Amino acid sequence: MQTNMTPDQIWGEDLPSGRQADLFNRRREAEHLIAYIESVVGRPSLRDDKKAYTIAVDARYGEGKSFFLRRLGEHLNINHPVAFVDAWADDLSDEPLTALAATLKAALEPFQNKPEIQTRLAAFMSKTGKVAKIAGIGFAKRGAGWLVGGAVVNAAADIIAEVPVVLKETVEDGLKDTGQGIASDVVEATKGMNPRALMESRIAAFEEGKNAVKEMKRSLSGIVDALAGQERHPPIIIIIDELDRCRPTYAVKLLEEIKHLFDVPGLVFVLALHADQLAHSVSGAYGAGFDGRAYLRRFIDREY
Repeated sequence: MQTNMTPDQIWGEDLPSGRQADLFNRRREAEHLIAYIESVVGRPSLRDDKKAYTIAVDARYGEGKSFFLRRLGEHLNINHPVAFVDAWADDLSDEPLTALAATLKAALEPFQNKPEIQTRLAAFMSKTGKVAKIAGIGFAKRGAGWLVGGAVVNAAADIIAEVPVVLKETVEDGLKDTGQGIASDVVEATKGMNPRALMESRIAAFEEGKNAVKEMKRSLSGIVDALAGQERHPPIIIIIDELDRCRPTYAVKLLEEIKHLFDVPGLVFVLALHADQLAHSVSGAYGAGFDGRAYLRRFIDREY
C-alpha cells in the first residue's frame, strides 16, 4: 500500500475527485487507533511467547470495515510500511504464507534504493521459501524427494511442531490428490529401513523445520531493525481484510501462520472480521462443541 496523500485527502476534507467521502467521520476513530498502535508497540511484552501485536476490528457484514481499513492503511502508510491483504481474494490459492510474504514485499517497495533493507528482504524471502517447502506447499505430492520413512503420513504433522494446522491440512490435501500413488511410494521407500533409521530421519526433518522457522523469524526481525530511522519506520502494519468471509480451513491456517511464523517485535496485524461469524466457522471446522471464540482469543490482543 502506497500513498502520497495527506490525511485531509485520505478522509475527505480535501477529497480528490471520484473518491468516496468519509460520511460517518471514521477519521476520528482511525486517529485514535493509530495513536494506540504507535503507543502499544513501544511497551514491553508481558509474555515471552508473544512478540507481534494483533488487533481485531470487529463489525458485522456491511458496516464498513473495508472502507475504514483501506483508509486507515493509507493514513498509517504516511509514517509506517503497510501491507494490505485481501484474505477472501487470496483463499483460492490456499497459500497464506505466500500471500503474506507477497504483500510484505509490496509494502517495502518504497525502499528499493536502500541496499541494507533490500538485502534483508532477500534473506527473508529465501528463508520463507525454505519454510514453505518444508511446511508442505505441495508436500505430499508424488516425487517429493525428502519424503522418507514408513510413517511419513504420521510424521508430517510433527515435522514443524510450531505450525501444526498448516501441516496437517496440507498433508491431508496432498494425500487426497495423490491417492494410492503416494502410498505406493512410501511403501517402496521404507522397504529395508530399520526403526532406528526411520526415527533418525524423522528427528532430522523435525529439527530442519524448527530451524527454518527460527531463521525466517530472525530475518523478519532484521527487516524491522533496518527500517529504524527511516521516513517510514516500524512498526510494520499488516492489515488483513475479509477474514470472516474465507473458508474456515483457510482462516484457521492464516491465523496459525500469523501466530507461529510472523510473531516478531515491530509487527502489528490488524484483522477485519465479524467475530461471531468467524467463531461459528471455526467451530464448524473443528466440531460443534468446539469453543470458536476462545480459539480466536489465542490470536487477538485487542478487539476494537
